Amino acid sequence: MGDSEADYLRETVGEALAKGCLKTALAAPSDPVEYLGTWLLKFVENAKIKEKFAKDKAAEKEAKLHEAAVKARAEEEAAKEAAKKDEAVAGVSKVVGDPYQIWSNVASNLKELTPGCCYIANLSRTEPADGEITDDDLEVEEVEPEEPEEPEEPAGEEPAAEGEEPAAEGEGEGEGEEEEAEPEPIVYDYSAVSLDFVVTSKDMEYILEQGLSFTRPVVSEEEEAEEPKPSALAFDILDKEDADEVDIPNVLYEPRVKYFDEFPKVGAFFALPIKTKTGEVKAILCTDTLAPTGNGKPLSEDTKALIRKLVDAAGAALDSTEEYFSGCDAKATAKAIKEEINLALGNKPAGEAGEIDASGEVSAELAAEVEEGAVLPTIAITTAKNHATRQKKICEIISAKLDKAVEDVKRYANAPTQTFGVLKALMILAGYEEDEYSTWRAMRKAFGKDLLDKVSGIDFGSVTVDAYTAARACTKLSSREDLIAETPVSGLGLAAKMLLEETKLAIKAKIVEKIYDLATCPHEDAINFEEFVAGIPGTRDEAGQLTSMRLGGTQFKDMKQLCDTLAEAVAAVEKAAAEQAKAEAEAAAAVAAAEAKAAEEAAAAAEGDAPAEEGEAPAEEAAAE
Repeated sequence: MGDSEADYLRETVGEALAKGCLKTALAAPSDPVEYLGTWLLKFVENAKIKEKFAKDKAAEKEAKLHEAAVKARAEEEAAKEAAKKDEAVAGVSKVVGDPYQIWSNVASNLKELTPGCCYIANLSRTEPADGEITDDDLEVEEVEPEEPEEPEEPAGEEPAAEGEEPAAEGEGEGEGEEEEAEPEPIVYDYSAVSLDFVVTSKDMEYILEQGLSFTRPVVSEEEEAEEPKPSALAFDILDKEDADEVDIPNVLYEPRVKYFDEFPKVGAFFALPIKTKTGEVKAILCTDTLAPTGNGKPLSEDTKALIRKLVDAAGAALDSTEEYFSGCDAKATAKAIKEEINLALGNKPAGEAGEIDASGEVSAELAAEVEEGAVLPTIAITTAKNHATRQKKICEIISAKLDKAVEDVKRYANAPTQTFGVLKALMILAGYEEDEYSTWRAMRKAFGKDLLDKVSGIDFGSVTVDAYTAARACTKLSSREDLIAETPVSGLGLAAKMLLEETKLAIKAKIVEKIYDLATCPHEDAINFEEFVAGIPGTRDEAGQLTSMRLGGTQFKDMKQLCDTLAEAVAAVEKAAAEQAKAEAEAAAAVAAAEAKAAEEAAAAAEGDAPAEEGEAPAEEAAAE
C-alpha cells in the first residue's frame, strides 16, 4: 500500500480506528471484531448527532441574531412612529387662532396616521337676528354716540377685579376659618345647536361641497307623547351624560347610522367631543374606516388612544386661543385705531391738502385755484366728495391692518354678534348677494382685501332704500362695548362701525348732490328747493347760506324719495320738451316736404308748357309770309 492510500486512511478513518482499537484492547471482548464494528457504528451515529447539534446551535444563534435585528428595527420604527404621533399632537396644541385651522391639523394628521377618514362638525348656533326697522325708526336716523371716557382709578387703591364687588367693611376678617365652597360645575345647553361639518380630511371634501349639517328632529305636538325620533349619533355626546364617546366597531349593526351616499358599508365609526378646559364642547370629531377611504376594519385601541390625544390637543389649542385674545387690551386697541382714523380724517382736507375740509366747505386754497369768473363747486358737491374720500381713507386704514383683522375674524367658529352685524351691513351696501353674507361661515370666507376694495368702490348714488334699511337693521341692536370686545387684536369692530357710518353719510351726501343738480333743471316746481335747503342741518353764514352740512341726523328714505320725485319731474319735463321738439321737427319737416312738393310741381308744369310754345312759332311765321 502506497503512501497516498495510507494518508487517505489516516485522514478519513485513522482517528476512528485508533480510538476503536484502544477501546477494544481495554475491553478485551470475546469477539473483538464484532465489538470494534459495533463501536465504529456507534461512533458514526454520535458524529452525526454532534454535527446536527452544532448545526442546530449555529442556526439558533443566527435566528436569535435575526430576531434581535428585526426587533431592533421594529422598535426603531415604533419609536419613529411614536415620535411622529407625539410631534403631531404637539403641533396641534401649538396652533393659536383660527379654530378651523386647528381642526384641519387634526384631520390631516388622522388621515396620515390612522386607517380611516375624518370629518369635524362645529357646534353651530342660530345666527344673530337683525333688528327690525319700524316706522318710528324711520322718523329719526340713528346717530352713533361718542365713546365715553373711562373714569380714572383713585390713586393708592387696587381696582376690584371684573365682576367682583368691593369688600364691605368688616369683610375678610377671620379668613381661613371656613373652607371655600367648590364652584358648581357649569352646565351648557346644547339643545339649540346643529352640527355643521366645516373640516374634513382628504378625499372627504364632498361633505363640505354638500354643506352637510345635522339638526335635531322636529317633534310636533302630536308626537310628544310618542317615542322620540332618533337623532344623529353624534348628538348622543351632547345629550347623554355617560356618552363621552360614540364607538361602533361595525356600523352594519347600528340602525341609526346614515351613509353619505345612502349605500351601506362595513367599517367602524368613532366620535368624540373637542372640549375646552371648562368642559364646553366646541366641536365633534367623527372618524370612520368605511371603504373605500378606510380599510373596513375596527379601530385598534392604539388608534383610538391617538385620536383622543389629538382631540385633547385641539381643546388645549382652543384654550390657548382664548387666553391669547383675552390677554389683548381691546379698549386700548380700539382707542388707538379710533385716534388713527380721526387723525387721518379729523378736520383735514379729504382730498388733496387744503381742498375740502371735514365740513364740506370750499377752502381758500381751492378758491384761489379756481379761475376768475368760474363757478365754485356747490356745498353739495364738496360734501359728497368729502365723505367719499373719508370713507376710502378708513378702508385704507383697515386694509393696512388686514392681517390682524383677519386674525380677529377667523378666531370665531360662530358669529360674534356685533361684528357680524356691522360687516353684514357693509356687504349689503356694497351689493353682495345674500348667500355671501347670510351666515358667519360665508362671512369668514368672504372677508379680506376684496371685500374692503368692494366697499371702497361703492357707487353711493345707486344704493336703494331697501339696501340702506337692511343695513340699518343689521346694526340696530349693536353695542359699542361688545363691538370693541369682539376684536381685541385689530380693533376691526369699531373701525368697521366708523366705516359704516361714513359710508352712510357718503350715500346721503350723494343723494343731496343729486337733488342740488336736479334742482337746477326745469321741473315745474316739483319741490320747494329753498325749503329743502333750509331743512338741511349744518352751519350757515350771515346771509343764511349753508357753509357746511351735517347729514348724520337726516333721513335717507325721505331724501331718496325727494330725489326720485325730482328726477321724475325733471324727466317728465325733458320728455315733454323732447316730444315738443319732436313735434316741431315733424311739423317743420312736413312744411319742408310740402314746399319741396310744390316746387317740384311748379317745375314740372314749367317743363310741360315749353314744347307748346315752340310748336306755335312756325304757324305764326307762316301767317306772316
